[in-house]
Amino acid sequence: MAKTVFNIALAVSVIILGIVAYIFLPALVTPPEDRIPFSIIDRGVRSDWVEQANFRIDTEKDFQNLWEAIHGNATSIPQVDFDREFIIVAFLGVREKEGYGITVAEVRKTSAGYTIVLKEETPGDGCINTPAALTPYVIARVPRRDVSGPVPLESTVISVRTSCTL
Repeated sequence: MAKTVFNIALAVSVIILGIVAYIFLPALVTPPEDRIPFSIIDRGVRSDWVEQANFRIDTEKDFQNLWEAIHGNATSIPQVDFDREFIIVAFLGVREKEGYGITVAEVRKTSAGYTIVLKEETPGDGCINTPAALTPYVIARVPRRDVSGPVPLESTVISVRTSCTL
């Protein structure tokens, strides 16, 4: 009898362990060393870039051109060491109402280059959607990791609805 109870307890433990592994294993698949720290340099809703696009910038001249296209000469350009880091910029395109935005959620190094995970913020229920021609954007600084020369940049966009109800 004791042997049967032990075998049942062992079988249940193995099943529970399998369920836990099934639930939590995907979070462990992307090693933490493949996630790259980044810092947001700038984000806003008036870039005048009308199409959805993502770019990687590897030179000071290209970064200066981008910065001036968004800000004009009104603000000083942040310093970037392009030998050690690069810039990613994502444009959401035109949105006809307020409440939209974009930010970088995660940057990962892959065998083919880099993948950025972008979070698109959209107005949710209860939001006042005042008509406005917005062109949201985000600019982030990313350290180079064991990569030389041009490197592909892929992106994934997740959409998050903003709650405007109290």
